[in-house]
Amino acid sequence: MDSDRVVPLDLGVVPEAAVSGGFLIQSEHSAWFLFNAMRVQPNGRRVEAGIAVVELQHHLQTRFGHPNVDALPGHPVLGQAHEGDGVYEVLESSWLAEVQRQNRIVFPEYSFTGVRHFIVTLHDATLECLANNLVLEACLDDSEAALRMVIDRAFRGS
Repeated sequence: MDSDRVVPLDLGVVPEAAVSGGFLIQSEHSAWFLFNAMRVQPNGRRVEAGIAVVELQHHLQTRFGHPNVDALPGHPVLGQAHEGDGVYEVLESSWLAEVQRQNRIVFPEYSFTGVRHFIVTLHDATLECLANNLVLEACLDDSEAALRMVIDRAFRGS
């Protein structure tokens, strides 16, 4: 869309290019996204960082699935602008504007203050979310430990 402007976002890690392993865990009130992570060194070389556990803070809405990396040039926001597997923020988001228009039918004065549009591109899928923030909680070497961490936070508030 004309208003959408995509900028890279630095979480400290990026998805692994070949086997990203994206995994979305979401309820009505909380959401986490896990993926195989790489740290980008100052020389541009990528090194394994484990499994990233990213909290989608105060999420409003998510989309997860198509397009994969090959179909990203047809994505309405990223189009030709993406630079491979990565994390992005969409400024002046048309998706957020549409959600606000829908909400104003019943709540004319309400605004989703602080909500931002994020995109995480993986090899086989794309995550888009409307949330207040994306926060890298941890990078763990063990997928069971990553899942336990998310479950602990979701159900016990830890």
